[in-house]
Amino acid sequence: MDNVHLHIVSFQVPDPPDYGGVIDVFYKVKALAAAGVHVHLHTYQYGRKQSELLASVCHSVHYYPRTAMWKAFFSKRPMIVQSRDEVALRQNLMLDAYPVLYEGLHTTASMAQMHAAGKYCIVRMHNNEPQYYADLSKREPNFFRRLYFVEESRRLTQYEQVLQHADVICCISPAETTYYKQQWDNVLHVPAFHGSATVTSATGKGSFILYHGNLEVNENVEAALFILQQVCPFISASVVIAGANPDARILEAAKNMQHVRIVANPDHAQLQNLIREAHMHFLPAFQETGIKLKLLNALFNGRFCMVTRQMVEGTGLEPYCLITHTADDAIHAIKSYMDVPFTHEDVVFRKSIEQLYNDDASAEAIIQLLRLVPVL
Repeated sequence: MDNVHLHIVSFQVPDPPDYGGVIDVFYKVKALAAAGVHVHLHTYQYGRKQSELLASVCHSVHYYPRTAMWKAFFSKRPMIVQSRDEVALRQNLMLDAYPVLYEGLHTTASMAQMHAAGKYCIVRMHNNEPQYYADLSKREPNFFRRLYFVEESRRLTQYEQVLQHADVICCISPAETTYYKQQWDNVLHVPAFHGSATVTSATGKGSFILYHGNLEVNENVEAALFILQQVCPFISASVVIAGANPDARILEAAKNMQHVRIVANPDHAQLQNLIREAHMHFLPAFQETGIKLKLLNALFNGRFCMVTRQMVEGTGLEPYCLITHTADDAIHAIKSYMDVPFTHEDVVFRKSIEQLYNDDASAEAIIQLLRLVPVL
């Protein structure tokens, strides 16, 4: 891969890799760089520091400000796109003929221009974004935020025509791949990058149930409240809920529960230690979009994984999870499994996911696309 260069445009600084989309971006950058690709990372910086680690991995790293969302409101484009339309980014991308990988619709404001200039453009689809925002609107209690989600879903539906300028659309899950293949011919499934090469799950028993995620994101707040309000009152097992910036509703629901512990803003090492030590991971989800990177982390590094159908359907991971449909199902499963050790045979069975979700193989799929780029 000597002299193969690739621009990657990320929606946010992907270090630390501590939630969904940035996990995929971070480990994609690492895997491609390890395979010899010269990665030129372009990323929007808000709420995160510049990264020495990214500077050591990438050929170059460029940071851009993100426009205030209220200013983007007056555009016809989705606010998540308009707020990332940066002139300096366009100028930097035009300095050479290298291909561009756009991470999500969020980052594609410049794609029509790059396509017109003859650049090879790849779009990584992390979600069916219009559907994702529509689903968020149905669960948002705040009127103004609900209005924002509805409007953003409408704009995203119209804006998706920007994909006509993509040479390849790389979807993160089989469900998204099937959906976008109904509209476009250039769709490829490239599984999620997640950073785990092998299953390292510990055998034996842990002492608690773990839920983890970004605890200020509405869908994760809903999942945590489901656990706290509909499951925790009916079990005696210890429960840990860990993640960034816990919503006040989570703290309120947990405050009088002696067997519940909230771990706010754990660093990467703390979170991985919790994942390894937990006996059971309870990861409910109520939206069928993308693939949840926290599930892959739990399967590669944790013991038993209990999920709802929406978390796992269509991912190929169904055989490795306990699938529940109601709170009563979850309560019964917890009571049944908390005293059951995770065995060597369980680890061996789970190791087959190493082939389904392999960062090196996913990187090679992208590299194969880069080999198709004409030399200018």
